[in-house]
Amino acid sequence: MPALVVLILAVLFLVLRARSEATTQAVNHSNQVMTEVDRLLVALVSAESRQRGYLITGDTAYLQRSLDATGEVRRHLRHLRVLTADQPDQQRRLDELERWSEAKLEELASTLHIRDSLGVEAAVEEVRTDRGQGLMTRVRAIVEEIQRGEAELLAERTAAGASEQRRAILVLVLGSLLAAAVSYLISRQISAAAETQAAQARILQQQNRRFGEQAEILRQQKKQLEETAAQLEASNASLQRTNQELIRVSVEADVARQLAEEANQAKSQFLATMSHELRTPLNAIGGYAELLDMGIHGPVTEEQHQALQRVQVAQRHLLGLINDLLNYAKVEAGRVEYKLTEVDVPAVAEEVLSMLMPQAVDREVIADCRPDTGLRARADRERLQQILINLISNALKFSSPGDRIEVECDGTEDSLIVRVSDTGRGIPEEKIEAIFDPFVQVNPNLSSDGAGGAGLGLAISRELARGMGGDLTAASELGKGSTFTLTLPRIRD
Repeated sequence: MPALVVLILAVLFLVLRARSEATTQAVNHSNQVMTEVDRLLVALVSAESRQRGYLITGDTAYLQRSLDATGEVRRHLRHLRVLTADQPDQQRRLDELERWSEAKLEELASTLHIRDSLGVEAAVEEVRTDRGQGLMTRVRAIVEEIQRGEAELLAERTAAGASEQRRAILVLVLGSLLAAAVSYLISRQISAAAETQAAQARILQQQNRRFGEQAEILRQQKKQLEETAAQLEASNASLQRTNQELIRVSVEADVARQLAEEANQAKSQFLATMSHELRTPLNAIGGYAELLDMGIHGPVTEEQHQALQRVQVAQRHLLGLINDLLNYAKVEAGRVEYKLTEVDVPAVAEEVLSMLMPQAVDREVIADCRPDTGLRARADRERLQQILINLISNALKFSSPGDRIEVECDGTEDSLIVRVSDTGRGIPEEKIEAIFDPFVQVNPNLSSDGAGGAGLGLAISRELARGMGGDLTAASELGKGSTFTLTLPRIRD
């Protein structure tokens, strides 16, 4: 009889376990449907973003990405058809979702056709009709209906799974108690039938005590199982919420990253294009001003000569700012190419200082170079000259008559060091690192000639130094001057 009871309980437990596994699979299926709907919506948003990118930039690469996003939308629709084949309500909603999704894709293609045939302005006017927004609003509404339907189904399946687990636990506990009760009755009958056999009675009593202990263990296990079931149910709900949040955050992060990359690329392209377009008229202005100043088109008065001189100074200053913008755009976009060769750094330092010496004489600043001959580095000679010109020009700009500028070259075991020091006004300690940020100037009004800049020279210099495997740092004391230290990989004999 106990064996029969155990067999019946085992069959019941297996049946309940199979039903629980089927419910778990149904829950996973509902989660898969909701994930696929989210991915379809993301694909539609991506197709719309690619259309906007092509309308704004005219870059044909967006067309191919838009076609890829269109194919992805249709793949998700087909997959949803398969996943919800046994759900008539969801199939009806999918019919409507497919109809509006295709309408949205047709609207995107129509706008692109208008842009190609009638121009950008016509395409922008089409976008301003908000037809595309209305279609997306309808698509989102249908997506929400599908998700609500699947969420209700998910809740029903989750509740069914919990119910199946409770039934399994109840069957296990009742079976254990029933087995214990049957065993107890059998032991009592054996004890009554064998009263005269004391030894057998003692054995049966010991067995009875063991069964009682087992029943207690089973009761404790039942309690633990109930607590575990409650924890699992809470964990399952938390995991579902976390999974949905992770999907949403991942989708938003992908879209934000793509938009940021596209915006950064458009910004670099804009800076490079505008800098190039502005340099041409500026060079023409400088050339014509110089011709007028030389008297090519007739004699000029002293006042006209001074005015033309100021025009040329302003033209050179503005051209320098635009060159800085163009160089920074190249550095930021990673388009700077380095021709690394063996360079005699002291010789380059003396050459740059000689080139800037007239400016030092004009400002009555003492400039000196104290190189250690024989020091060579692996560097790009042109980029090294650009860095040293920036550093020495800055020192001259913020120096007063009687100040001193020194250029020193030194070396360690692995590095070659160039220091550009001045006895000028200095930089506040809290702003030392900020001077290497683009478009940052500590105080442009402190320059000796009043000429400001774009705040890009030091940012470009540090990036060039790091591009050659070195670095550029600064140290300063307010009122006593500054020292900029350039390090480069050293080449030893």
